[in-house]
Amino acid sequence: MIAWLGDGLRPGRPGALERESPLAFDPRAPERHRVAWIGEQPAAHALAMPVRAVAGHARLPLGLIGSVYADPAHRGRGLARACIEDAVSFLRGDGACAVLLWSDLDDFYAPLGFSPVGRDWLDVCDAAAIARAMRAPRAARVGAPSSVHLPALEALARGRAARIERPSFALARMAAADGCELVAAFAPDGAPTAFAACGRGDDFHDVVHDWAGAPDGVLACLDALARTRAAIGLLSPPGEQPASAPEGVVARLRGAGATTVPRSLALARLIDAERLWEAAAHAHPALRALRVDTRDAHVRLHSRAGTTSLDAPAFLRLVLGGLATAPPIAATDAERVALAAALPLPLYVWGFDSI
Repeated sequence: MIAWLGDGLRPGRPGALERESPLAFDPRAPERHRVAWIGEQPAAHALAMPVRAVAGHARLPLGLIGSVYADPAHRGRGLARACIEDAVSFLRGDGACAVLLWSDLDDFYAPLGFSPVGRDWLDVCDAAAIARAMRAPRAARVGAPSSVHLPALEALARGRAARIERPSFALARMAAADGCELVAAFAPDGAPTAFAACGRGDDFHDVVHDWAGAPDGVLACLDALARTRAAIGLLSPPGEQPASAPEGVVARLRGAGATTVPRSLALARLIDAERLWEAAAHAHPALRALRVDTRDAHVRLHSRAGTTSLDAPAFLRLVLGGLATAPPIAATDAERVALAAALPLPLYVWGFDSI
């Protein structure tokens, strides 16, 4: 089945899918592959991966869906949609409160309950802009890290306020994706201070999609990556925006002339509103003053000022943010302060973790 899927999604490149998403394609977890069969032949597929997201102080049980494919001979029969629904059911059984996927086909996924959610920013810059953003002498060395350095780079990744939890060995396997260049910056004593990864399979061409560390070190990595490219893009999460990190990488690049493109993070489908709210309230106890339940496919948010009825996309935007304006909520002044302080949660999925 994996060979059939690879032939369809990455023709002529055996093993490319597994190299792009080695954790998702773990051969020890065949149950993640939700497949529609015609006789003994696979006809459609969707990959379902349970994950745990760190979003500031909150921990969210989520699901990721990817590698959605229908064999050309069997398209138009709803088999891919059936696989997606099967994937959602599988992830619901694992306890996910929402599922995310990445696609440009918003119109295809909207009838299945998916809508844009979250925030993501793409900053495009050339080597000259990066050089202007660098305020300190270049790190002692920038280059490809060895296996000895990977534990330190993983520790830098775990220090990010928004991320998907992943095992300690993941970075080395993820960086083996076709078209990926991983570089690190090193202090004079040889200790890694930052890393940046550019490119990954068919995605993220000339885009730095996974990075962490001290701003000067990250900029040194970007400088090295930009030297062999006309321009590069940098993807960044909410917590790295200038309002939150005025001296951070993104603020310095924009001050040096980078072009910024705000984007949605992903397409998302709500599975369990109560569980998502519980996770948010566990991290931000002031939210416990408001209560959530679900009725007739709508989420009802109860406050001391009244009840607000929200559809699933609006509730997701309230909790996880988005390009669209968050819906108005009936709330007291104190409750509004609590909502503004806690929400939206800083959910982010770095490039290595998307599937």
